[in-house]
Amino acid sequence: MSLFLFYLLAVIYLVFEPFHFVLPGSHASSVSLLPFDEITAQIRRNFHLALFYLGGNVLLFVPFGFLIPLLLPDRRTFLRVTADGFLCSLGIELSQYLFTFSRSADVDDVIFNTIGTAMGYVFYRLLATWGRKRRSVRKLLARVAG
Repeated sequence: MSLFLFYLLAVIYLVFEPFHFVLPGSHASSVSLLPFDEITAQIRRNFHLALFYLGGNVLLFVPFGFLIPLLLPDRRTFLRVTADGFLCSLGIELSQYLFTFSRSADVDDVIFNTIGTAMGYVFYRLLATWGRKRRSVRKLLARVAG
């Protein structure tokens, strides 16, 4: 649980840094609701930066998809974990839109975060399946969960 809390604090820091919070409606927020519009524009401007952006958004949520089924046994289905990742990412984007002026809300972030969640869950399932046969992996998973 402490590992998950550390992860959540790191995510909050990364998505809200530099912490310039404002009251809703008191600033001009930007939002991109057209899927893949921003990432396509970034690829045209700077391919390497766009790749970093895309990969960062995916990797940011891989731990979420891995840790949720470890910590919440009733959420151990692909659909539930992926939906949790989607909702968490949507909450982050809405918060960025409503409460910050230095960040923008982007549907691409939600898409890539959700893909990262799904990848984390697949990694969890692979380790859990393999771990049934290996006591050392079972111990590692139990240690991460507790």
